[in-house]
Amino acid sequence: CTDRKRPILGSIVHDGEKNVWLPSVWGTAATKALTSLQQYNRTILIEDFVVMPNHIHLLLVYKTYRSNLSDWFAFYCKRYILH
Repeated sequence: CTDRKRPILGSIVHDGEKNVWLPSVWGTAATKALTSLQQYNRTILIEDFVVMPNHIHLLLVYKTYRSNLSDWFAFYCKRYILH
């Protein structure tokens, strides 16, 4: 989740017929970073992801599980997206 669950990653608007996702600059950066991580990270495989206005859903597959791996991956993703 984002800080205080603010919708900084984008917004969903209704255009009369359907809902449309409008990513912000941060949402676009998150999508690009996660797509890159999806292709190159071999410790944890990102099977799929969805960027929402105030959070990101990830479907992960661990190649080898360690108890601190989830915390490390969350930190790694945040740092990767911010650069």
